[in-house]
Amino acid sequence: SKNPSGAIARNPDDMITGSPDTVARAMRAFAASGVGVMVCGFLIDLDNPARLRRSVRLFKEEVIPGVAA
Repeated sequence: SKNPSGAIARNPDDMITGSPDTVARAMRAFAASGVGVMVCGFLIDLDNPARLRRSVRLFKEEVIPGVAA
């Protein structure tokens, strides 16, 4: 996976990936565990900016409302 800055964990076990429902479900479980803060980020693929825009849009429109529900 691309991560030249090292700013985001490179270990796949430390990442949440998948459909908006999968990501929202994992984030709800994380919140329910009692941990107070989750830092979210996106891996930026400079070769595919359309994919990044889609991911951010899905996060905004589907994941965040799914976590807040």
